[in-house]
Amino acid sequence: MARTATTTTVTSSLNPSVYGQSVTFTAAVAPASSSGQVTFSDGATVIGTASLTAGSATLTVPSLSGGSHQITVAYAGNSVYAGSTSPVLVQIISPVATAVTLNTLPNPSALSQPVTLTATLSPAIPDGGMVSFMVDGTLMGIVQTAGSSASLTTQSI
Repeated sequence: MARTATTTTVTSSLNPSVYGQSVTFTAAVAPASSSGQVTFSDGATVIGTASLTAGSATLTVPSLSGGSHQITVAYAGNSVYAGSTSPVLVQIISPVATAVTLNTLPNPSALSQPVTLTATLSPAIPDGGMVSFMVDGTLMGIVQTAGSSASLTTQSI
């Protein structure tokens, strides 16, 4: 007996989204009476599986890396329904907008006195990041953030 053909689609709860935001992907398999499992993938990487209920399944991804992601859903089918794969959904993850505040200590400073430059980022970068310190166009150093700030002590400015 031939299995009934299906059509699979995938949608995003938020596209584009901002780095660090959760995104929920919803798979829909028609006919809606389809049952079984679907597999969500980002390119060739499986990011999760879910069971269909009335032809629908969701997967919430807490965070994707910045950039463009090629999301697909594959329905394996069952004894009644044939498998199918969704067209690619391009999910865009935008960078987080940050504000940087710079403080110097001591301020004012004496000629040739060491000065500590501290950059405070808002919001804090969850996975860390790098801060480049420049004075009058000259790179003084590049420092890994610790939470919401990075500091560099110079011998003179």
